[in-house]
Formats: sequence, structure tokens, C-alpha cells
Amino acid sequence: MDNDKDEYLFDDDEEIINSKKQLDSYGRRVKSIQKNESLDEDEYLFLTQEMNKIISDNKDNFSDIELLELTEKLDKIELTKDYTTELLELTKQIKRIINPGRKYVIPKVDKAENTKKEKVTPLSSTSVIPKIKNNKEIEKNDDKLTLKELVDKNTDNNKIKPFDTQEIKKLKSTIENTNIKKNKKKVSKIEKIIWTVIFIISIVTFLALSIRFLRWELENRSNKHQLVNIYELADINEVVAMGAITDVEEEKVPDNKPSIPESRPNDYWYYMSMSMLNANFDELKTINNDTVGWIQVPGTNINYPYVQTTDNSYYLKHSFNKSYNSAGWVFLDYRNNKDEYGKNTILYAHGRLDDTMFGSLRNVVSPSWYNNSNNYVIKTSTPTANALWQVFSTYKIVPESYYIKTKFSTDEEFDTFINTVTSRSVHDFKVNMSPNDKILTLSSCYDSTYRVVLHAKLIRIEEK
Repeated sequence: MDNDKDEYLFDDDEEIINSKKQLDSYGRRVKSIQKNESLDEDEYLFLTQEMNKIISDNKDNFSDIELLELTEKLDKIELTKDYTTELLELTKQIKRIINPGRKYVIPKVDKAENTKKEKVTPLSSTSVIPKIKNNKEIEKNDDKLTLKELVDKNTDNNKIKPFDTQEIKKLKSTIENTNIKKNKKKVSKIEKIIWTVIFIISIVTFLALSIRFLRWELENRSNKHQLVNIYELADINEVVAMGAITDVEEEKVPDNKPSIPESRPNDYWYYMSMSMLNANFDELKTINNDTVGWIQVPGTNINYPYVQTTDNSYYLKHSFNKSYNSAGWVFLDYRNNKDEYGKNTILYAHGRLDDTMFGSLRNVVSPSWYNNSNNYVIKTSTPTANALWQVFSTYKIVPESYYIKTKFSTDEEFDTFINTVTSRSVHDFKVNMSPNDKILTLSSCYDSTYRVVLHAKLIRIEEK
């Protein structure tokens, strides 16, 4: 070998050799256990204890960061499914740290050149030589020293501090505190964004509700003003029966006469002698030519003219004067004949919370309403006739189309219909029914889930 290419090669020292043997022995044990299908608790404890001992025995070869990393990995191994594989990886990592698999390469330097240097610098980029803190301690004749002697000479400055559990805990604590502060900053930013979004949503919701409430109030006022005018024009009055009385059933059929509480056994004739409601529709039609009748329900606020158009949607959003209004108006089902009562005449209106329109129809399922017999007769008036209707069923039900059926192919079908809606009633009104009856149905919202329904049969009609 030429003089300018002479090298000193240094093998591992005895301490590293012993550590390698310890790691190789541990690796063989792990692989032996790995051959079994599963790892029991005792074997796992044995392996982790051995690994902990290996880390402690080689603590002088690790930096603080390396030591922290190794101990944390050992702590996390129990969370994995394959302990032996993780422990073998940890073994390899430790071996790489304490024995990188390289040899220190130091060139042979002339004595004259070496005396000019204050410290020895490895030429190979792969060499791992600890920095010497006190350069002045190096003598001018350091060229005569081997690498091992140089390292030994500066051992106090270059040795890694012994394994210290308290220091590791402090280091962990510092890292954790740093992470906590970072997480707090992230959480703080997220919280600010969330609260900002919540605040904006609250403002928007408040404004939307305010606008809705204001519109609701204005619409109610509009309807109230209309009603004042309507009552003046309609000239509502009670009239005594004039001329011949046309009953739905002949008086000679006692089984079909109106039924009333036994405390007043002669109330059949009481009902027959009741005054009837009469309205003047001439002036009302000048405001709305869709006007077809008037209805009054005792024990409620229902006392309105009702209208009819070509569908069942227009008057859900329009008032009596046909202006847009979410309160809507009372209207007759478009399938019914406005000039003649059919088998099932149906009236609809919104169940307003302020008890306007059919809002007070909710009363009919309350005991205070159906236990009062004065509430049992409903009065209607049309341009051609006045009529009385006797209530026979009131109830709540989820939305359906059965009770708003208007045509029946046979008497049997209608009889089944009457029996069905009667059986739903919250109160037994003790009314005799027959397939020859004509009935009036009122329907409205009770709440967001249920409808409230009232059925009454025609007991008296007088043509104008």
C-alpha cells in the first residue's frame, strides 16, 4: 500500500461486541418464540423485560432523543398485534445505533502537517466521531496517537450521560407540553371558527324568525280588518223556520231522528225548532265571486264565509280578497257541488295558532267541548238554503285520504264509511246514522303530526 494511501482500520471495541452478542441472542429467542402460533402473557412479559434490560445496558451508546424514541417504542409495542415482529425491528434499530456497521477510517498524516491542526477531523463523511469540546487539550504530537487513544483522552467530554429516568421524564414532559400548547392553539382557532359560525347562524335565524313573525302579524291584522268588513256586508242573522221543513229523513222514521242527551228527551223537536243561520251573499260576491257559503261552529271561533275554486291549494295561501296570505281561508273541496250537498261535504282551513280560521277546531276533541250538548249543532248557509248539522264524531288522526272521500258507489260502502269514522270518535255522541244520511266534514291541522276532524250529519235544511 502506498504511503499516501495508508489507513488505520479500527474494529469494534469489546463493549460493542458484547452488546452485539446480547442483541443476537435476544433476536434468536424472539424468533424461536415467533414460531409458535400465539404469544402468551408470560412470554410477552419476558421479552419486554429483556428488551428493557438491553436498552438500559446500552444507555451510554444512545443520545437523549434516541433513548426517548426507543423507550416510547417499547411502550407502544403492546398495542400492536404482532409483538415479536415489533421487538425484532426494535432489536435491529438498537444494533444500528450501537454498531453502524462501519469502521473508522483515519488517513496517515505527516507529522509536520498534523502539528498545524488543533483537532482531528475525519475525512470520511460516513465516519461517526464525537466532537472534542476542549481542543487545547490536544498535544502537538497527537499524530502519534491512535483513534482509540484520542477518544479515551477526551472521554469526559464525549461520553453520553448515563441513563437517567428523571431526565427522560422531564424530556417527555417538555415534548408533551409543547404538543399540548400546539393543540391548544389549534383548538382555540377551531373554537373561534365554530363560535363565529354559530353566531352568524343565530343572527340569520333571529332575523328570519323576526321577519316571519312580522309577516304573520301583518297577515292576521289584514284578516281581522277583512272580517270586520265581511260581517257588515253579510248581515248575519238568526231566522225562525218559515214554510215547510224538509227533513233529511221522514219524521215517521224515529230511528233516524237527531239524538240528544236523555236529560232532554223532547230535544228532537227542540232541534227542529232551532233558529237557522242566514247570510246575505250579494255583497260578499262583489268582493270574492268564489264565495259559496257560510259556516258557524258553536264552542269555537269558526264563523266565516267559505269559498270554492278549481283546486284545493289556492286558498291555502290566499285570503278572502284573494291577496297572498299564508293564513289562507276556509274553502270547500273542489270536488263538492256548491249548489247541492253531497254525501260528504268537506271544508278545509289552516289550524292557526291564534285560533283564526280553523285554529279553534282543536276544541272539538276536548272534554269541555264535547261534554256540552249546546255545541252539537253546526249551522251553515248558502245562497239557496240554510241548514243544521248534528255532530256525531270528532277525533285526531295522521294525514290520510279516507275520511275526505266524496263519492260512494253503494249504500254498503257509505255505511262502512260512516261506521269507520264514528268508531274513531273521542266521544260517543249517540247519534243514529243510516246510509241515506248526508254528512259534513271539517278538517284542519291539529299540529305538525295530526289532523283534527269533525263529522256532522244533515238534520234539517230549509230552502230560501
